[in-house]
Amino acid sequence: MKKFSKICIAVIVLLLLSYFVYKIVHKIQFKEQVAENTATIPQFNFQTVSHKGFSKQNIADTLGRVILQLFSPDCEHCQYMAQSIVKNKTRLQGAEILMVTPFGDSSSVAQFAKTYGLDSLSNVHLLLDTKDEFYNIFGSSLVPSFYVYKNNRLVKSIKGETRIDNLLAD
Repeated sequence: MKKFSKICIAVIVLLLLSYFVYKIVHKIQFKEQVAENTATIPQFNFQTVSHKGFSKQNIADTLGRVILQLFSPDCEHCQYMAQSIVKNKTRLQGAEILMVTPFGDSSSVAQFAKTYGLDSLSNVHLLLDTKDEFYNIFGSSLVPSFYVYKNNRLVKSIKGETRIDNLLAD
């Protein structure tokens, strides 16, 4: 009976160890895939607040800087960043800003845009991620998160609230 117990414990330990190794390898592979996916502006399919499709092909060719921001309408840091974007709209004219949220419906996002004056900025697009693509592409669900591209190349990624200067610096 003792021998059987020792064998069972050894098998359980081996299974647990195998599971943890699998999870670690899977996480490493996921991070490598995210790095590959985000080196240039990735393909995506989000929706505007008016339920129209918005993809990489909708990004204006004339702008060299594209800022993708994951946000939530209820997030205080995201609200502060929205105020900063409007306050610095002149400095941000050379950038196209895609504000993407999986948290909320079109009416709450439209209200967020109206409340903070984002709806008056032609270079800001508020987008809904109805299929949780953002996490699968960028590997992050921390709000706010920023992915800054210049000439279709990832310049930096920032997790959390930041200054506009950081979004504009190379």
